[in-house]
Formats: sequence, C-alpha cells, structure tokens
Amino acid sequence: MGRRAWAAVCAAAAIAFTGAGAGAYAAASSAAGGYGPERCPGGGLCVPRLRGPDVVAALRGKGHQCVPQEAEAVRCALEIGESAFEVTLRVPGGRLSSVFASVRTPGPVDGSPAAMAYLSWLAELPFAGDRAVVAEVHRWVLVGVTAQKGRTGRISGYRYTLDSGRRAGHVTLSIDPFTT
Repeated sequence: MGRRAWAAVCAAAAIAFTGAGAGAYAAASSAAGGYGPERCPGGGLCVPRLRGPDVVAALRGKGHQCVPQEAEAVRCALEIGESAFEVTLRVPGGRLSSVFASVRTPGPVDGSPAAMAYLSWLAELPFAGDRAVVAEVHRWVLVGVTAQKGRTGRISGYRYTLDSGRRAGHVTLSIDPFTT
C-alpha cells in the first residue's frame, strides 16, 4: 500500500473510531451520577450506565466482526490494511465490566492516528460526559504509548494497564474496575 493510500486509511479509521463512540457515549451520558464502578448483576463491578451491547453495536457499526466468547464476553476484531484492532469486552448481564484491547500497526503505534483514536476511545468509555476525566485518560494513553513501555494507573475507580514496549507496532490496553 502506498504512503498516500496508507495515510487516507489511517485518517478514515481515526474518524470512524472517534465516531464509533457517539452512540455509546450518548447512552452512557443520559443518566446522572458518578463514573466509578458499581455492582454488576450477579456480582463483580461494572461501568455504570454503559451497556455492553451498545458498545458492541458501535464497534459493529464501524466494521468490526464480533463473536460471543465464554464467560459473558464478546471479542470484536477489525483489520484495515496492515493494521489489526481487537477488543474483548466482558459483559455480565449485558453490562460492561472489563476491556482488553490489542492494536498492531506496521509502524510505531503513536504514529498511527487510527490506533491512537481507537485506544483513546476504549480508554474513555467509563467516563462518557466527563470532559476532565476523558482528557486525563487521553493524556495517560498518549504518554504510555509514546514512552513505549508498560504502564499501570488508577483513574476514578478503574485500573488501566498499557503495554507498548515489548514489540514495536503493538500495544495492549486493559481496563478493569476496582474497589479501594
């Protein structure tokens, strides 16, 4: 794929991934209250007001192939050119509980607008409507990816783990709720 075609694919993907969150953000931000985790049906912790099927529908709407997995999880994958985007969502009782994402690009991930938009969108899901926390999460992802090493942090009740150091062009991100 030529440099111009690759740039066009990256730009289109960045727009698509950023837009993919609109439906999930709208659904999540329609309810009032805090953004920290709350109890899931049947136990464990979930993201308040955000339904797993809404996130899966947003991903499918942008071209992901999504397949149910064991233990109330859904795996969604998309390939664009030489880049691969994959996310596994735990959705107990239809509620979003945890996220594990993997992004592979032919070059450095921080040089790919699509990869950065994808990672940021996923990382921001628990905080729809809270611009200050969304900005903090976005900065956290950006610093982790550009540093090209592992990083763990806690932001408003969620444990974030990002690994961008093992292989160039590959980043993983996990988001899990926790209690203090």
